[in-house]
Amino acid sequence: MSRFKNTKRNIVTSMATNGLEIVLAFLVRTVILYVLGSDYVGLSGLFTSILQVLNVAELGFSSAIVYNMYKPIAEGDDATICALLKVYRKVYKIVGSIILFAGSGVMFFLPKLIKSSWPSDINIYILYLIYLIDASISYLLFAYKESLIMANQRLDVMKLIRIGCHTIKYVLQIIVLVASRNYHLFALVSILGTVLNSAVVQIYTRKHYPQYACRGKLSEESVNGVKKQVGGLMLSKLSGISRNSFDSIILSSLIGLTMVAVYGNYYFILTGVYTIINYITQSMQASIGDSLVVFDKGKNYKDLRTFQFLYGFLVNVATICMLCGYQPIMRLWTGEELMLKTGDMILFCLYFFIMNLTGIIDIYFVGRGLWWRAKYAYILEAGCNLLLNILLGNIWGVTGVLIATNVTMLVFRFIPVLTVTFKYYFENGLKRYLFDVFEMTACAAVAGAVGLKLTSVFRIENKIINVIVCLVVGGAISTVVSLAALSKTQAFGLAKNFVMDHLKGNKTDE
Repeated sequence: MSRFKNTKRNIVTSMATNGLEIVLAFLVRTVILYVLGSDYVGLSGLFTSILQVLNVAELGFSSAIVYNMYKPIAEGDDATICALLKVYRKVYKIVGSIILFAGSGVMFFLPKLIKSSWPSDINIYILYLIYLIDASISYLLFAYKESLIMANQRLDVMKLIRIGCHTIKYVLQIIVLVASRNYHLFALVSILGTVLNSAVVQIYTRKHYPQYACRGKLSEESVNGVKKQVGGLMLSKLSGISRNSFDSIILSSLIGLTMVAVYGNYYFILTGVYTIINYITQSMQASIGDSLVVFDKGKNYKDLRTFQFLYGFLVNVATICMLCGYQPIMRLWTGEELMLKTGDMILFCLYFFIMNLTGIIDIYFVGRGLWWRAKYAYILEAGCNLLLNILLGNIWGVTGVLIATNVTMLVFRFIPVLTVTFKYYFENGLKRYLFDVFEMTACAAVAGAVGLKLTSVFRIENKIINVIVCLVVGGAISTVVSLAALSKTQAFGLAKNFVMDHLKGNKTDE
């Protein structure tokens, strides 16, 4: 199938399945809040963050293996794919064992990571052990087989498998929680969901890719290439962990589980929206990876600007909707007592916006395997984020943690990815691309100021209607501002032509 058809199919499936995933996860989180309380949500957030740190042991191998599969799949080189799969399986067995071993050592320090007390009916060691087993078991089973599905541009299949298994898991968790109010049993169900997902992946890949098995040996050149990419990916993953996981751990140790729960509720909304948008780029990854092999830099740069405009427009709308609707949503969902102040909410929106600044350029960065080129930036981001989190967190609490994350993400993530991609691939056009980004950012700033002002001067008594109105206002303002300011730009013209061509059915082979 064409790249565009693959991407379109993957995007549609990802949007639908991730929408359902978010709704189900939201229901589970809500049931925990109302049946057990915020401290249980805080414990879940803390343990999840700890295990995300341990998952650095994966070293980014999955991305490196999928990247190295693009070319042999395009050339029909089954022997290389089988050899890559064999390496991948071996590495994942080691990773799963490392997570179990290292995670067991963390158990001795759990009380020191929680400033306040935890619920009296919870044995934190048993609960943590359940989370640990869940985090490691997929590595020990068939998670490595997912690379075959991803490299063959079938993200839609991967998403359908996950949402099916997760739906079963979430439904069972809600039933267990309501019927027993036992959080240990609730956590145990998650392991069953992980095992089920791994089993379905194994069944699917054996049926649809029977030609691939763990056999053969990679050439020394291929092994060295994978090692270098993994080195960069490991550092990239470390920087991502420092950004997303250390926050909860530090808040737990400095303030307590309730603040972890409050922060986690806002972060849940942020990641829910981010996940849906991010799967657009994930759906494009394999197609663009193939395009980078087949087409020249000129066409790929034109595509970059086109996709950046469309993606940036979507991010602007999402950001302003969050800015206008965040507090009304939290007021409806958790109540006034579990809300952050407006300034912290704005920092969360800025967090979301900065996360998405690299959304499109990162596809080309990954597609060219440039992780190692940005190795020092990853180290600096991880180190500076941890240091600033502790320093500013002690001074300003959650506000300081958010400021630290935003600053380090902008300086050590966005700028290095951009400069490395243009230096080692595109070579020219950086100023033009930066101006495109600046134009879209300026529109977001104007729309955000107007939207926040409008939604702050009125509050409809019915909380549900108030949320809907605020979201509609945010979406309308961001759309009007962006179209009014950018409709005459070259990037808008490229995006418009792209959309019209594909609506008419043209260029579907590209």
